Amino acid sequence: MICAVVYAVIFVVVYVVCVIIHVISHVIGGFLSPILNEYSSMQAFIFSFLYPTLHK
Repeated sequence: MICAVVYAVIFVVVYVVCVIIHVISHVIGGFLSPILNEYSSMQAFIFSFLYPTLHK
């Protein structure tokens, strides 16, 4: 009986933590997505620029 309660509490805590992380990541993602998009496109550009020079 106690085990079931412990499992339920752990499940609820994990679920709440996941929801909080999800919300925070959405909020941060809303702010950072333009920066991250720019960074990833820049990274892709740098990679496409460096890849041929590395594999000569």
